[in-house]
Formats: sequence, C-alpha cells, structure tokens
Amino acid sequence: MSSQVNSCPMQLTIMNLYRPHFIAGNCLCVLGRYKESKEKFLLALEAAEVSGNQWAYLLPQIYVNLGIALEGEGMILSAYEYYREAAILCPTHLEH
Repeated sequence: MSSQVNSCPMQLTIMNLYRPHFIAGNCLCVLGRYKESKEKFLLALEAAEVSGNQWAYLLPQIYVNLGIALEGEGMILSAYEYYREAAILCPTHLEH
C-alpha cells in the first residue's frame, strides 16, 4: 500500500479534498448556514473537476447540492443554473 500512496500523491490529494468539503457542505446546509455551505460545495466542485473522469459521476450531486445552498441564500436564478448543469450531466439524477 505504501508504494501506491507514494506513486499517486495527486490522486489521494484530490480524493482527500473532495470528500471533506462535500460532507461539510451538506452539514452546513442542514444547519441553514447556506453561505458557508456554498463555499464548501464550490471547493468540492473544484476538486472533483480537477480530478478528471475519476470523480465525474459526483458532479451532478455537487451541482444539485450547490443549487440547494444558493436557493437557501435566495439566489434562485443561480441555483437554477446549477440544477440545469446537473440535469445536463445526468438527466435521470433528479429522478432519484
């Protein structure tokens, strides 16, 4: 395992960046702290986008959650754009 860790430091860094921001964003959103939640989701989105295809399946959920945070801040049109992006990436995602 240690040889894998040393050979893929970027992969581990991206994974470590995405997950804590996504979880923190969800927790902050539940608490009604939408601005902080939005910031965490934007960081999760950046980490997932940088990783390329490895985390691409997570993008629709990040977009939806970011939309929810923006909607909580009263930014309905901005929220719509993120919902739209999620629907483009995965048309069935919003049906779940």
